[in-house]
Amino acid sequence: MKKQNLLRIFILINVYFRTSGAFHPPLACSKDQRSIVPKPARQDSKLRVGNENDRIPFVIERVPSVSTQKCFDEIAEMCIDVFFNADQGDNAPVWKKVQLFYLRGLQSADLRRRRTMPDARNAMFVAREVRVADDSYEVAKTKPLILDVSKIQNFSVDKNGNYVKGEIVGFVEVTERAYGLGNPYDNMPRRRHKRRSSSNMRPILTNLSVKAKARKSGIGSQLLDACEQAVSTWKDDSEIILEVEMDNPSALEFYKRRGYEELFTDPACRRFNTNGLILRKERCAKICMRKGLNEGMKNTEKGNKDEKSINFPDFVLSYILK
Repeated sequence: MKKQNLLRIFILINVYFRTSGAFHPPLACSKDQRSIVPKPARQDSKLRVGNENDRIPFVIERVPSVSTQKCFDEIAEMCIDVFFNADQGDNAPVWKKVQLFYLRGLQSADLRRRRTMPDARNAMFVAREVRVADDSYEVAKTKPLILDVSKIQNFSVDKNGNYVKGEIVGFVEVTERAYGLGNPYDNMPRRRHKRRSSSNMRPILTNLSVKAKARKSGIGSQLLDACEQAVSTWKDDSEIILEVEMDNPSALEFYKRRGYEELFTDPACRRFNTNGLILRKERCAKICMRKGLNEGMKNTEKGNKDEKSINFPDFVLSYILK
């Protein structure tokens, strides 16, 4: 019992120093340079669109099947902060930082497992903020330039300019797994999984999340488009299933505009609660929604118009929340 208490104290201290900035490894630079404080990036190094200062430029890219652990850690950190720490940020109490640290590790391992899962289809997409590659943005010196500038959204690109990908501001994934819907959907011809007797393998969309500063930029719609296009290339798959928490009406409205229809409500779902000293799971109700890709493509343009602010932190957190 004493060993467990000591271990908990050690974890608390370790997380506190790592998250508070009190401890950081030294920079990889010469002795003469270590005393120099790097200049912060000027605000004009960020791209903006005309007078619409609330829209940021971004690019959508697919996460490759062979990705580094750093990539999954960056995605997990963004998702967990959006889902569980959108309000407090760095001002969260120490006990909550410990919970977030645990959830980030859990989410990162879960993403990596699904991305490399054999005999199952999976696609992940991230939205990255676009920055001008000039002297005011120090990180640009270590990142490759964006070669195809036509993919940059929300910006009139200067063909002679240089641009790089910045931080991740959005993420979504779709994974094929067994998911029964009942009649008439389960009677449709479907692919049979090699390791399961059930033939009800369906693409399940999860973890759609967008940073607060990037809302109203069309990122949610673009990420959803990317998933639908990916699934449309999978043989025997012509639909997408997702779950939305019942107490998230803005998310329900968003998906309805995109052509998704409500099927049923599951009152026995679970989600993590980080509002107390002890991380725990609580019961919640989620609405199952479906979109037939061949049936609902005509609604895509309708859903892309004037994307409203959506409370993404309440979205379903994939398998780790179950």
